[in-house]
Amino acid sequence: MENAVFIVNNINYCLPGKKEHISSWKKYTSGNNILFYYSIYDRHTLKFLNFADSEMKNFLRRNPNSKIVFDNTRELIDHIDILEINQAAESWVLNENQIVFLCSDEIQKKFVEVTINSYYVQTICLNTFLQDLVKNKKKSFHYMSNRYKKFSMLCRRHRPWRTYLFSSLVDSKLINEFKFSYHGVDNSKALTTENIVSETELATNKKLTTNFKNILERRPFGTVKRTDIYASISDSIYLSDIHLAIEHNNQDEPDYDPLIPHHIFVSEKTYKPIITKKPFIVFSKPGFLDAMRQIGFQTFHPYINEEYDKIVDYDVKIDKIIKEVQRISNLKKEDYENLLEQCQPIVKHNYKVAKKLAKRHSWENVWKQLY
Repeated sequence: MENAVFIVNNINYCLPGKKEHISSWKKYTSGNNILFYYSIYDRHTLKFLNFADSEMKNFLRRNPNSKIVFDNTRELIDHIDILEINQAAESWVLNENQIVFLCSDEIQKKFVEVTINSYYVQTICLNTFLQDLVKNKKKSFHYMSNRYKKFSMLCRRHRPWRTYLFSSLVDSKLINEFKFSYHGVDNSKALTTENIVSETELATNKKLTTNFKNILERRPFGTVKRTDIYASISDSIYLSDIHLAIEHNNQDEPDYDPLIPHHIFVSEKTYKPIITKKPFIVFSKPGFLDAMRQIGFQTFHPYINEEYDKIVDYDVKIDKIIKEVQRISNLKKEDYENLLEQCQPIVKHNYKVAKKLAKRHSWENVWKQLY
């Protein structure tokens, strides 16, 4: 038997091959290329330390071409998660590179390798974000000029600093220049304006205005289907000139601990304007744009002021972003069009880099490195 993949849960972007539930692997003990697939999302139901029982470990020791694949390509990972993998690798005593850690890009790969540094773990890059977006990019998009906006911003999930950024756009009246979404999704509870406001004010130590609360009251809180989140590109991005991407911000996470090291995580949120050939501004942790440049992308200085990227305090960072959006929004028509024209070589470069990364970090190349 070749390329059997045994999975904990039904995940639609899993490794290619014949898939069966993890409980059925023992009937294939004569197989040589069995892959035990563990997604970062499986941690909610099964800790990685408990993933391999004694029979699985013994099988892996006897069959070095079979592997455990830990897929973390779609999420941030921190120092604690990696230490758990390291602990498992050392205690299971498998063959060299028999645990394969799938990273989203070279930024995450470097972070993982420095932290794990284990004989038993192999790191491979797999960028499913870019593969999906390149495949699903619209070949043409026709728009009505009266529906077009200068900026776009998409926010699916309420987090305090994301909400504060949204409130700042509303209070400055810049939101009128945006194609935007703000759903405030949270599967753990029923969201209301009251708890969103209280969480935001508590975390940011900022008072939200009555005007913003009234607008928030009219937003469509609730569940958004996850099916197309990663693979689809919103019409709002196509119908705008510049995209404001809201990326991972550690301080926005409920379990944030400043003492736990994290890496910069580039997700579909930033890749979407790249694939649509749009200039972008990114609200994320300090150094995000610098990390993007390290993997080959270009950013938009001096045409867009990117001093915000180095700012540590989120309220100051948001204020800097708001001022830059305001500056661009107030440009005379000719100056605004010149800015977009000057950004064109950069957006074209970034699109080419994205396609190359999608090809280099593809399932096909993962297989080449696995066997």
